[in-house]
Amino acid sequence: MIKLKDEMLGVRVSTKIKGSLDRYCKNSGVSRKHFVEEAIKDKLVEIIEDEYDTIEAKKRLSKPQFITENEMEKYFKQRSKG
Repeated sequence: MIKLKDEMLGVRVSTKIKGSLDRYCKNSGVSRKHFVEEAIKDKLVEIIEDEYDTIEAKKRLSKPQFITENEMEKYFKQRSKG
């Protein structure tokens, strides 16, 4: 396993947020470092997925395809059959 070097990250948060974080970490046995790292990773993944979705939506909107109501109903029926 590769050991990555840790970096210091200083941020200011409200007293209320810090208190909530400290209580959660204490009650659940999770370190503050682990909680913050996981929260940042989750948010970055969410941002990357949103960016990808935006790119895909723009591609689809640049060449829209239209179908009839009957075609849409057929599509939904096939989809619901699994």
